[in-house]
Amino acid sequence: MELSKFTSQTLSGETEKLTLPPAFVAKMQKLLSAEWKEFELCYENNKYQGLRFNPLKKGLHRQNYKQLLLDLSIQEMEPVLWAEHAYYYPEEARPGRHPYHEAGLYYIQEPSAMCAASLLAPLPGERVLDLCAAPASHDVCCSRRKIYTACLFFKSERFAYLQRNSSGKM
Repeated sequence: MELSKFTSQTLSGETEKLTLPPAFVAKMQKLLSAEWKEFELCYENNKYQGLRFNPLKKGLHRQNYKQLLLDLSIQEMEPVLWAEHAYYYPEEARPGRHPYHEAGLYYIQEPSAMCAASLLAPLPGERVLDLCAAPASHDVCCSRRKIYTACLFFKSERFAYLQRNSSGKM
């Protein structure tokens, strides 16, 4: 079995070799068969990074987004087409290190993960069980639509974070 090796950049900008675990490689080769090589190549590409603004926060409006992105050193407003209030950001930007992130003005989320709430398209009054309430952006998306969400939490501090950000209070 061949080991898949890739280069990756650390937060400090250094290049490092990334090796996928052999058990993962074997499992994925079996699952994907002919599509394995295409899947393997995705590790060589730059990753897409996105953030989604939290419209539940008081005083946060779409017309503020451009200035907020500039404050984060994100020059271009490239929207994530399938997610409301969401934008891509470049690798060199570090929006997770900004007080706006800590205040819950936006969530950092891989853009493909943002499609879940859009594709599910729950209606007001429906109930949704979110088993992945990590950044809680799905729950905020549902809260805006008056959809009841139930979340499974493994750490109590995650619940406090979600409750604070879902309430719209700063």
